Amino acid sequence: MTASDIEVLSCAPGFRYLVAEMTLGLILSGVRSAVDEHERFPRGVVRVDC
Repeated sequence: MTASDIEVLSCAPGFRYLVAEMTLGLILSGVRSAVDEHERFPRGVVRVDC
């Protein structure tokens, strides 16, 4: 048996849409400051931008 006889498999193709969706969600969250607002809300500090 040689190294060229070993078949290597990857799960990367199965996760491509999940990774793309997670990336989009993180970008939108950062742009909208969603995490910061989530941290302020339980303390009763709400920012209103209209």
